[in-house]
Amino acid sequence: MRDFFDLPYFYSALIITAYNAVAAADLYCVIVCSIYKIKKRNAFFPFVLFAASTFSLFLLLGGHIGGCFETFALPIYNFVKSLSTAAVVSALAVQAVLACLSFRLTGSRRKRNITPMSIKEGVDKLPTGLCCYNEKGTPKLVNNQMDSFSRIITGEPLFDAKEFWSRITNGDLVGGSFAVTKGETPIIRLPDGEVRSFSRSEMTIGGKKMFEITAANITEQYALSCQIQEYNDGLAQVNNRLEYYGETIADITREREILAAKVSIHDKLGKALLASKRYIEKGESAVDTKVLLDIWRSSVSHLRNESAHEADENSLDELYDAAALMGITLTVRGELPEDDSRIMRFIMSGARECLTNAVHHAKASNLEITVNDSGEFAVIEYTNDGLPPVDKVTEGGGLSYLRRKVENAGGVMQILSAPRFILRLKIPKKEALFGD
Repeated sequence: MRDFFDLPYFYSALIITAYNAVAAADLYCVIVCSIYKIKKRNAFFPFVLFAASTFSLFLLLGGHIGGCFETFALPIYNFVKSLSTAAVVSALAVQAVLACLSFRLTGSRRKRNITPMSIKEGVDKLPTGLCCYNEKGTPKLVNNQMDSFSRIITGEPLFDAKEFWSRITNGDLVGGSFAVTKGETPIIRLPDGEVRSFSRSEMTIGGKKMFEITAANITEQYALSCQIQEYNDGLAQVNNRLEYYGETIADITREREILAAKVSIHDKLGKALLASKRYIEKGESAVDTKVLLDIWRSSVSHLRNESAHEADENSLDELYDAAALMGITLTVRGELPEDDSRIMRFIMSGARECLTNAVHHAKASNLEITVNDSGEFAVIEYTNDGLPPVDKVTEGGGLSYLRRKVENAGGVMQILSAPRFILRLKIPKKEALFGD
């Protein structure tokens, strides 16, 4: 086989380039061992291979140079000239295999062993910002997150940790960042909406005082706290209204009782006066004297707070008796909800008011009550055959009180004047907070 030195320039250059690649691979392994501070016994093999590959490259290059500079490179030139091509290629193959083995072992050791550089890589992957610095403010460890925060918040890389901490605690921020809270536990909202909570702790390492700054992501917690604050504000408003209701409920109750007493007296006396008027006009044939006296006794007793029970006043028989005394024929259409005392109270209250108005204003002789069930509401209508109102009906004490009761119960009261008088009550079946 031809000697290596006798090969054409192209082939010799190709082999030398291959030696360069092997030397570069060995150099990479040496650099990794140095940066990651791999133990010396594990780093010995890469260093030996690098030395061998470098020396082989030096020999080959020296042999070629020796042809031009025989004075100082003649020994190398004579040695390389005596090498066969097979020996050079075999040495290259062996060194390439060893370089691959070294590359794999070095990478494996770098991944399996904890080194300062592996710790730095792990810290850089943390979602939490981290910075450790000494008393002078010199950073000893800064991960990528914290350095990024520093650039966003202060506009500068994190070179002085003491200055950085001072700025975020005082709210001296740039670039659209906003200090939600300041002080020793600052919370900062970044321009992209992310919220970070910063904290600082003190520790001693090797007898020296060190400080650690962390930046935790609390975006979700902050959003939830804002929602809770909104809910609390709403609850505070409701609480204020309830306190107001609590302070005024006694006055409201007293006013309702007074008004109810006035309306009750109005109904009692109105019924007595109308019966008396009918007795005067038509005599004992229309109204029995004993019945009229009982009505007046009941009215006087009512003024003395000795009125009959509400159950008696809300009975249907009592309503028919009152209509008969006033000369009114009462007709009820529909099914009365007698099992619902609350709805019955509304029906009776409207009927008493319409009886009085039918006799006193409309000169009517018939009063018709229609009851309908519309699902969630009971609809009651009152009509008479008397004279229709000339003008719009003005609500007096009785109608005003009835409207207040209906609306407090969540219902609706309507008064129609034309073509005839109609009083319509729409009462919800479910009792309201301030209902009847």
